[in-house]
Parts: sequence; C-alpha cells; structure tokens
Amino acid sequence: MNDFWNGLKKARIGLWMGAAVLGWMLSGCGVSLAADVTPPPDYQPPATPVPERVETVFPVALPDPAAGRAIFAVKCAACHGLTGLSDGEQSGNLPTRPPQIGLPEVARQASAADWYQVVTNGRLEKMMPPFSQSLSDRERWDVVAYSLSLSLPQEELAAGMVLYMENCSGCHGANGRAGQTDVSVPDWGDPAVLPLVTLDEIYTAAAEGVGQMPGFAEKLNEKELWAVAGFVRTLGYQQQRGTVASGEAPQGEATPNSPTSDPQDQPAPAAHALVEGQVENGSGGAVPAGLDVTLSAYENMQLVETRAAVTDALGRFRFENVELPRDRVYLASVNYEGFVFTSDLLRAAEVENGAAVSLPVQIFDKSTDTSGLSADRLHIFFDFSDPTKMQVVSLYIISNLTDRVITAAEEGQPVVEFELPEGAENLQFEEGTLGERFVQTEKGFGDRTSIFPQPMQHQLLFAYDLPYNKKLKLSLPQPLQVGAVILALPTDGVRLSGEGLEDAGQREVQGQMFHFYNRRGLEAGSVLELNLSGRPGSGAGISRSSLGQILIGAGVFLLTLAGAILWVSRQRKANQPAAEGVEKSQEADSAESLMDAIIALDDLYREGELPEEAYQTRRAELKARLAKLKTAE
Repeated sequence: MNDFWNGLKKARIGLWMGAAVLGWMLSGCGVSLAADVTPPPDYQPPATPVPERVETVFPVALPDPAAGRAIFAVKCAACHGLTGLSDGEQSGNLPTRPPQIGLPEVARQASAADWYQVVTNGRLEKMMPPFSQSLSDRERWDVVAYSLSLSLPQEELAAGMVLYMENCSGCHGANGRAGQTDVSVPDWGDPAVLPLVTLDEIYTAAAEGVGQMPGFAEKLNEKELWAVAGFVRTLGYQQQRGTVASGEAPQGEATPNSPTSDPQDQPAPAAHALVEGQVENGSGGAVPAGLDVTLSAYENMQLVETRAAVTDALGRFRFENVELPRDRVYLASVNYEGFVFTSDLLRAAEVENGAAVSLPVQIFDKSTDTSGLSADRLHIFFDFSDPTKMQVVSLYIISNLTDRVITAAEEGQPVVEFELPEGAENLQFEEGTLGERFVQTEKGFGDRTSIFPQPMQHQLLFAYDLPYNKKLKLSLPQPLQVGAVILALPTDGVRLSGEGLEDAGQREVQGQMFHFYNRRGLEAGSVLELNLSGRPGSGAGISRSSLGQILIGAGVFLLTLAGAILWVSRQRKANQPAAEGVEKSQEADSAESLMDAIIALDDLYREGELPEEAYQTRRAELKARLAKLKTAE
C-alpha cells in the first residue's frame, strides 16, 4: 500500500519558460530518487539540447534560504566552508576537495533539483553522506536554496531587482506570479518550476530570447544579465517583506555574504497556532458535552505526538500553542458511541504563525436498520485457470443512504450476510479473514464492519471456487438492492446466459479477449440466476494484470486507485484449499498508509488529475477506513 501511494505522489515535471514569452520545455522522467541519477555539483551540461530532468518531489511551500542558513552551518560548513569555498575545518581530511559551491561558475551550472538530489542521496565516492534520514524533505530544500544563494552577492541581487522591474515585470509580474492567471508565462512561485532551471539557462533565455520573447543581449551587458538571472532565481524562494525577492529594496539587512551575517545563528523560534473545532452531528441529534477529542501529529507519516481535549457544552474544542514544523500534519478525532470520527488533514506548512485554525469533526448516531444500505454496483468475474473448477470473484460497492452509521444488532454479529452457492470452497477475502472481520454463517459468511453514511463507500472483494464440468447453473441471492451488475469472463470456450442479461460485447484487455455482460438493478432478497456452459479453452484464465485492467474497464476506477485489487496479486493456490476456509489476509491498513493515501489524493486533485466527484468519494472512503482503524485501536 505504501509503495502504491508513493508511486502516486508524483511531482509535476512539465516546465515552460513561456509559450509566448519563454517557449522551451523542460521535462522529467519517472526515475526514482533512490536511483543513481545524481550529477556532481560542478557538472557542465551541454549547451544544447536542454538536459533531461529526473522526477523530483517538490515542497508544498517555497524553500526558505533563511531557514537553510542554520542547517548549512551545522551540516555542511565543516567541509564546504561557511561561504561555500571548500575551506571548512574538515575539508583537508577528505581525499578530494569538495566542490566550491560558493563560486558563481559552479553554482550557475546547477539547478536546485540537481543539488537536492545530491543532498538526498549523497556522493559516497566523494565522502559526502546522504541526508535523507537526518534532514526532512523541506529542510533539504531549504539548505539547497541557501547554498545557491552563496554565489549571489546582495548588491548584484539589488541591481537585478531594478533591471527586472524595468524590463521583465510587465509580462512576468513584480513577483513572478503572472503565470497564475496567464498560461503563456511561467509561474515562478510554483515550487515545481524554478528548481528545475539552472542560472545559466535563465541567463541564456534572457540574453537570446525564446519564442515571442525578445532577447536582451543588446540592451543589457553580461553583468546585468547575470544580475537579472540571479534575481529571477530568488522568486522561487520563500519571500519575506523587506528582502530583495519581494521586490522591495533591502534596508541594511544582513545577507549570506555580508559581514554582519552569522551563519551559525539559531533558526527562528517555531511557529505556533491555535487549533479549534466544532463537533457537528450529521444525524441531526445533539452533540453531548465531554466528548474525548485527540489531536494527532504526524511527521513523515509517523505518529510523533498526541494531545487530548474534551468538548464543551456547545460541542467545541481547542488546542492552544500547537507547534507548526513544516513537515507536520495534524488530524483531530472524536470518540462517539464506540466509533472514531476524524477531521480533514491540517498541514502545518499551510498555516501562518499565530493563526487560529478551524478543524471541524462530523459525527453520526448509529442504527441497526440495514434497509438504507444498497449496492451501487456488483462486479462478477469468472476465472477458468483450472479447467476442473471455476473461480468466482465478486466485488460489491455499497453505499449507506441514511444519516446513521449502520452497525450490527449485537456485538460480534455481522452487519450484512452473503449467501454462497452450494459447493463453494476456498473462500478468500481482499481484506480480513474468517474469525476477524468476517464470520461464517449457515449459508455463507457475514461482514461485521459498520458502514458509514455517504459519500463514504463500503467495498467488499471476495472469491471462491466451484466445481465445473462443461456447464453450471449458478444462483446468487442478493442481500441488498443492487443498482447494476457487470459480469466478465474469458471468451475462450465458455458461454454465459441469464434472465435480464445484456450483451456488452467483447473487449481486449492486456492482449486477452473478454466478454462483458450487464444486468439492470436487482431488489434486495432477489436471486441472480446465471447459466454457464462450454469447455474452457487454454486461454480462459484471467491473469492478475488483466483482472486489474478489467476492473478499470468496468468503471471501478476508485478501487484501482485505492489498491483494492492488490488482493488478486497473491499466488494462486490451485488444488490447495485453505484450511477451514481461513486465508492469510493481506497487509492491514495502517494509520500511516491511509494518511499517506489521503495526502497523495489531495496532491493529485490539486494538480487536476482527478475529477471532483471521484476525489470527494475516494477521500471520504479513506477517512472512513482511518476512522475504523482508530476505532479498532
């Protein structure tokens, strides 16, 4: 699960220097940061073409050179020297001298993304260790931003600011953010834009022009062009009032190269905020006073701190003086009627120091009336990998249409029961096992999981084997109303028929042909009658990769996004039924993996990769799973 979501946490790697202003493209490839892709800091890229960029995870907020100064003094100065000239106290003990990153001719050839990877992965052949464990992602970006600033004297930046305002701000905006509203220019405040560009590339674009943007080589001399390029780079850093990067002339402020600055200054005191919230009852009932509220803090998806509070007579709670480390994420949770209900995630990097932040939590009353449950869709897949038996894979997507949490009438009893065909064996589940989430019943099994109201969805994926010899009549009782049924089976040798079935045609998936059928809604208590006949051919087995593609083709995008079909990746145990029907379950959810999933989903939505409905539905389901996990704890 973690690997799946880490794969989704991709950065935007498209970069333009303007379609009408700077028309070239810089793009990246999907290479892991763990791979050996780190260029040396003094690497000289060819003038043309623009070098290909590797995929990089960019910070949520812009890097802060001021914060990176203290990190550099502690982690880097011993070798690189306080000014980046490789004259640190330990530099003489190294087999080779560290690169002089404070020299303009070195720093101009590197992008922030290049140096970020060096800091992350290290260069062990040069005796530089990796800092992926000792520094957070944000701290690595901050120290890189400071390192790049070592070669840019304050007077040069001040001159570059004036020249930028005179020649560039009309199109790019005073702070470089014109790209937020004008797609023809880059948004230099986007953390995924300037980190990919070297100072040399900015200089070349400014001097020669690109696309419809004219070159300024005849108007500005070489020194002036470097000054403009240096100022443009600062637009990709966190901007503080009174600094050059904000477009205001500096007022005697100490800078990295000024004699009044002290690289060993301690970082500024940690930011704090007031986190308060209102508990609301989504079922319309009252919110009792004295509910337990927990504020959980996570860093790098690890729980690092919890704080407790109780609601007042109006259902309010508050946590004062909450610290705001950049990489921290907060989650508020409320215990109510045996369930845990959670808030949205709060990212510390998005909260201003001293702010009051609202983190509301919605709770629901519970009910044992299952009449409000319905299955939006039922997907059934038939697999004939073993010609003597048929595997039936069933996938229910269930919604709770009420404003209550539907739970079992008695503790330990199932909420919904599912009847299996006679002769079914080797029962398997995507999540949980018999005796845990599921209980065996006289005619099948029951699911003990409580079901939260919409838009949260309850998903159930299970499979079983049936003997098959040329034909089989299959009766599938339905415990819930079903909106639509989608069925799929390999086209090689086996035919499917049944009342109300609509032939949806054949489709090729992963080089294999499948036949799809649809069935309109079924009432609760009705029976889906199916007839299968024919001898399965040698290609009638559904491969693990094909089943995933079928799920996508059948419209189960949210499930594939969640990784629910990872269950089918287990090794098939042909001719080896599980003892007493009990299968080893998949790796269980963890708070860390679910938090990671929610953050990745948020990132994809912000980048326009998900439609609103899919995003809201999937996010609600992940929150429900997180709440259930905390309830179980």
